[in-house]
Amino acid sequence: AALFCLSWIPVRQTALAPASVIPAHPTILRAAIDGVVDRFYIEPNEQVTKDQLLLSLEEETIKNKLTVTRKALAVAEAEYRKTAQQAMFDTDSKAQVNILKSRTEQQEAEVRGMEDWLARIDIKAPHAGIAVFSDVNDWIGKPVTVGERILMVADPGDVELEVQLPIADAINLEPDSRVQFFLNVDPTTPVSATLYFSAYQAEVTPDETLAYRLKARFNPSDVLPRIGLKGTAKVSGSRVPFVYYVLRRPLAALRQWMGM
Repeated sequence: AALFCLSWIPVRQTALAPASVIPAHPTILRAAIDGVVDRFYIEPNEQVTKDQLLLSLEEETIKNKLTVTRKALAVAEAEYRKTAQQAMFDTDSKAQVNILKSRTEQQEAEVRGMEDWLARIDIKAPHAGIAVFSDVNDWIGKPVTVGERILMVADPGDVELEVQLPIADAINLEPDSRVQFFLNVDPTTPVSATLYFSAYQAEVTPDETLAYRLKARFNPSDVLPRIGLKGTAKVSGSRVPFVYYVLRRPLAALRQWMGM
């Protein structure tokens, strides 16, 4: 009778899941033009300042196109001036003036566009922070397209916890649920956090498993871990009877095996 009564004592559900420290509000830097990464001026995880030059795209192709476009503009301007002078005495030349003027304006627009492209080959830091990206050698010589993500600049003091909760370990989570983060580098000292986001739909993780994405804010009183550190998160859910807490996984496996 005592065991039966103890089995209905409410306890809090918990689940363990892999987690990592990510920037809370990073600034994503993307390629502004199609090109090839030519040079990096920083190293991964380096502290950068506002307007600091981070990397440059290959400029020779754009410079060559700009030179050709400028020559085409010079030819169009010469033809326009010549035709404009002839139009004072030749009626047939008057009809060509507007056409050549439009062609000249088109060439001028192309030159301005090329100059704008040339100004976008240098990517600078929008604000101070940490430059987060992979190895430099992975990017040198790599072609990039417009909008492709290259790196991000993040504030090292503005971080949060990202948890990948497998669907097999999914539990009922309440707002502001408690999360304890055990770092791989220091598993004996957990860092406390508070859950604020839980995805409704499971996603495929890099290790090819289905998991729900959770996000938690670290408590201000704790020492914030460094961006990129990984570990295991213990997520606390709602309270359930102790017997359900013990038999939840066996019952789930039994239902899958029996197809119920």
